[in-house]
Amino acid sequence: FDAHGDISFVTNGGFNIASSTSGKPLIQIKSTNTTRADAGEIKFLKDAADVQDGEQLGKVSFYGDNDAGTPEVIQYAQISGIVSDMTDGQEAGDLYFKVAAYDGVLTNGLQLLGDTNADGEVDVAIGAGAASTTTIAGDLDVTGDLTAIGGDVLLTDLTPTLSIITDCAITLVAGTEYIVNDADGGAMVLPAATVG
Repeated sequence: FDAHGDISFVTNGGFNIASSTSGKPLIQIKSTNTTRADAGEIKFLKDAADVQDGEQLGKVSFYGDNDAGTPEVIQYAQISGIVSDMTDGQEAGDLYFKVAAYDGVLTNGLQLLGDTNADGEVDVAIGAGAASTTTIAGDLDVTGDLTAIGGDVLLTDLTPTLSIITDCAITLVAGTEYIVNDADGGAMVLPAATVG
């Protein structure tokens, strides 16, 4: 059908689309408008009278079967938007990307956290626990401080290079031993007693 205005569908249940065809169902939101600053949108609105900090605003969830004798439907991933701070004039939001981690429990892997105390700041948390690995396939540009807490900083390429540009500096902490390995298996050791 063709509609030139809004379409409202109110239900206390769900809205299901099913298909046995490969690659279907497919939902397409198509806009032929050429306004550069606007586009089609999927909008989640939590319009309750008692919305509060920490309130879930909307979720996109991904489910599938496991390989149990009688397959169980498991939630494998989720994207969720949350109110971080609803204070008028200081509104901040969080966006969480979760995946099932080993035992089917949804675990935060990427968190975008709107700062509740300052404008123009977004904190990002990556991984879940000290055993998590974050892989960067390319360069890492850091415009602020780079801090390693409770672990090592390793250069493991065959020809690793650590460059200090302009007025930057490396601060060595007294009481800590620093080891620089070369490609041939040799090493330069800065004993803890010489640093400070």
